[in-house]
Amino acid sequence: MITNYLLPCSCGKKVAVRDTQSGQIVLCQCGAELEVPARQRLHGLEQATAEEPSAALRPGWNPAWGIVLLGFLVMIAGGLLMFFAYQNRPMLADIDQITPWESFLMWQSLRTGVRLPELAEVPYLEAKRFYHQQLGIGLAIIVFGGLVSAVSASVGWAARSRAARRRAR
Repeated sequence: MITNYLLPCSCGKKVAVRDTQSGQIVLCQCGAELEVPARQRLHGLEQATAEEPSAALRPGWNPAWGIVLLGFLVMIAGGLLMFFAYQNRPMLADIDQITPWESFLMWQSLRTGVRLPELAEVPYLEAKRFYHQQLGIGLAIIVFGGLVSAVSASVGWAARSRAARRRAR
């Protein structure tokens, strides 16, 4: 039968370990690394009650994984911004709803080129410029969130592999 024991830490907390973990290194909640003693010394420690979860056996949740989650939330926010921008994208009005002045300005822009100062007066073109700005900002937010998640995940995996190498020693 596997028994859990409480391994004391210098911070005053106790880490629940199993007798099958003797010789391994476990992490306390404070971040200290504790070596699980041999079975003879382990049996002299206080036994853990069945209700206490083993902190050494729980999958590690550390700040790096929290930042990964934050990065995904930022990416979702950028996606939502792009979704709502797309839902409210400017549409050309029906030809019957365009004023004669707007149709004249559009005709002028097509006749002489796209970069006329009068184009700023056309509401559709202003709305389209704002729409493209929103899409660009949304894409930048998604990229930023992805970078934050990727960097944090690599830091978390590196820390986990370092801890596994230490345990293997």
